[in-house]
Amino acid sequence: MLRRVLVTFVFAQAFASAVAWACSCAGSDHSDDDAIFIGVPHATVRGCGGDMFSDHVTKFTVMDACRGDLGETVQVQHGISGASCGVEFEPDVVTIVFATENEDGQLQTNLCMGNTPVSEPECEANGF
Repeated sequence: MLRRVLVTFVFAQAFASAVAWACSCAGSDHSDDDAIFIGVPHATVRGCGGDMFSDHVTKFTVMDACRGDLGETVQVQHGISGASCGVEFEPDVVTIVFATENEDGQLQTNLCMGNTPVSEPECEANGF
């Protein structure tokens, strides 16, 4: 009996000390987004430093800027782990991207922002 109690206690302590990460998204009307654009993602690279929420950078060719003063290309920081609301962009697939600026003025996005491939490369055709 004592052995069963000790084994139960050890397992309970092991699981209680584990950190669980989960992505939980609430809807967005995109009113707080600093940049909305339709673009083509190219290479994604792991950035220097950062954290699990923004440790990757994807370079986009901008096809149409719906909001924000964007150049022909932009770089967007993001995580890639689903547990941290990360997002992976399919290379060369036209995508509408919703982003905010971080404290350093860099664009960043995540899974909850609603980035998605689109068939029409114009903002107006996508409701923006």
